[in-house]
Amino acid sequence: MPYSLREFSFSTSLKFFLLFTIIITLCCFIGIASRPLSFLAFFWPANSVFLGLLLRFPQTRQIGSFAGAFTGYMIADLVNGTPLFLTLILTISNYLYVVTTLALAILFNRHIKAAYQGYSYLLLFALCGIGSITGAFFAATFVPMFNTKFMIGSFWAEFGYWVTSELQNALLLLPIILNIPPYLKIKNHLKGNRIYIKAIDFIPLFAVLISIGVSYYDSGPGSLLYPIAALIWCAIRYSQIIIKPIQWCNELFRTF
Repeated sequence: MPYSLREFSFSTSLKFFLLFTIIITLCCFIGIASRPLSFLAFFWPANSVFLGLLLRFPQTRQIGSFAGAFTGYMIADLVNGTPLFLTLILTISNYLYVVTTLALAILFNRHIKAAYQGYSYLLLFALCGIGSITGAFFAATFVPMFNTKFMIGSFWAEFGYWVTSELQNALLLLPIILNIPPYLKIKNHLKGNRIYIKAIDFIPLFAVLISIGVSYYDSGPGSLLYPIAALIWCAIRYSQIIIKPIQWCNELFRTF
């Protein structure tokens, strides 16, 4: 039976409410810590974490989860001193992105699953783009009505910043959230497979670190290409669960 049609359980809903309140509040605090006085946050993990959990675990798609996330968004900004109505506008903007993308992902779920893995992420990323446009349009329309120190540029400039910020965070976080194996699967894999680690196994990783370091000191446009060969080497040498954190760290470095 679809999750939306299952009998409502107050205890389960309460657990999801508390869980999502804590997770989203912590993620928002991380994002707020990276927010300059006159600009959007450099890193805003809350939306991608919220969306990723709803996509990865369909059983979380219930009122307790959505209410908990809403509470988490509100608590984080209110504690930071953001006015109530501005906090509400920002929360709705975040919600529009998550809900729109989730609805589209459910609608096109069959096509996403039927696509080859690489193309499935491309399709999901396109849906995130549509969701980010809805949230950005709402935020760029209503946030400037308040006396804020950020989003004080033109409508299209702030709209573009919001969209690219959402896509950046989706690119960084969603692949990891959607692909990390369950704990029991990792445990059983480690039990059933004796792992022998040799020094040579670390060479592709060191190559990535060196290429990232070189791109830091030679910061021209071409520096973005430096880690590509090392990342391909890692993709050939390592399993997917190891590649994802390496790729995530590389993308995180490029972002900041």
